Amino acid sequence: MVIQSGEVPSVLQQLCNLPWQYFSEPRLTAVLFPTLLACCLDNHDNMVILQQEMSFQVLEDFLHNGQALDKPLVSILHRTHVQG
Repeated sequence: MVIQSGEVPSVLQQLCNLPWQYFSEPRLTAVLFPTLLACCLDNHDNMVILQQEMSFQVLEDFLHNGQALDKPLVSILHRTHVQG
């Protein structure tokens, strides 16, 4: 909840509006995309904010095209979500 509160733009909004390189360069998406996924996991309010700021399709593509497979944070999120 901390990432959506405070001054506008919130931390979550700032993450969604980073320069284009963070959404196109693999070494930067490897950090940003798992972070955004972690922010939104089981948090409807954060998901709404994210969808207002960017297309969630970008993150879905990241998850389903194999880029996320070797990312430690994604593995942790997956295990936590499946167990939870």
